[in-house]
Amino acid sequence: MYLNKMTADKIIQEISSVIDHNINIINNNGFVIASTDEQRVNNFHEAAQLVIRNNYHELIVEYDEQYKGCMTGVNLPIYFSSEIIGVVGITGNPQEVGKYARVIKKMTEMIMYEYFNLWHQNNQEQIKLVFTKDLINGNFSSSLFEIEERLHQYNLDVKGVYTVALIKYVQIDEVNRNNQLNSARHNILKQYIYDKISFRQSLISYSGDFFVIISNLNQVELNKEINYLSKKVKEIHQVLLQCSIGNTYDTYEDISKSYNEALSVSYYLENKEGVYQFSEISLYVALSKIPENYKLTLKSQVFSKCNRKELQEFNDFIKSYFMCNGSLNLLASKYYIHKNTVQYKIQKIKDKTDYDLRIFKDMFILYLASIL
Repeated sequence: MYLNKMTADKIIQEISSVIDHNINIINNNGFVIASTDEQRVNNFHEAAQLVIRNNYHELIVEYDEQYKGCMTGVNLPIYFSSEIIGVVGITGNPQEVGKYARVIKKMTEMIMYEYFNLWHQNNQEQIKLVFTKDLINGNFSSSLFEIEERLHQYNLDVKGVYTVALIKYVQIDEVNRNNQLNSARHNILKQYIYDKISFRQSLISYSGDFFVIISNLNQVELNKEINYLSKKVKEIHQVLLQCSIGNTYDTYEDISKSYNEALSVSYYLENKEGVYQFSEISLYVALSKIPENYKLTLKSQVFSKCNRKELQEFNDFIKSYFMCNGSLNLLASKYYIHKNTVQYKIQKIKDKTDYDLRIFKDMFILYLASIL
């Protein structure tokens, strides 16, 4: 473990809040890299160098400049995995500060272990994210990993089916209100989502925009798991999630297809809350990619003879008719209108547009024009 200036500065900040004495942290080259006394930073510290070279358990400086660059005080080695990685020194009368010296040493070593554990955790997370990106981008030939071996490592069945899901927060404005609170809240939420979604045969990583889930579950099974998660996050953490799920494929080589489907769903929905499968809204996703000028052309051609009030009325009726698969009885009972009224509206639309809802081709054109 390497003791760098950033880590040393953080240790000084934490210790100085409870110890009212000047404290120095010296690296294994004998130079002060962090101190409560800024003037000591970057100075050579001979006593610390002696502690490191000779493996001393303690070195007391009896008076200022007894050793080059040193003031009266106590110096103790910082151990990590039985190896000296630096020295912590406390300035003052050795008899007075001695009682603090070992406490500071232990605090420093404990903080180092905390930072190491955090670094190790983040490093493992970064490795997982890089591997995830290789999978969703179809980067198999130039990947740093042996793909099938790594899939096994993350408890994924190489021969199993694969589905990708994306999860993101919807409440952006509220979450960004306080950056510090946002960071703490995100860490809690992130761990909660990891714990809930890390079921057998699923890999989850966080890209900064999305939680990316690669699973051996099919889209229906994954939908069920994510629906439960979404409800719990809303109930416990008062945060809304948008979850998009791609199609299920037979091989890991098609993970990128499922990912791009889930991504296209998310782009289409923008910040809408809920759980959505590509297979259920693929038509709308595809239509959303039609250029705006084409959409306007189709709409204006179909409804050119309609005024604004008729346009709204026809749009609502056409969508309802389409969702009822053209069944007059179902439409009449679902929307509490008489069948004669349904027949009248169908005829009115035909008179105004020259398209007949009772003819499938015409119905499809009318439906497209009404939803674009």
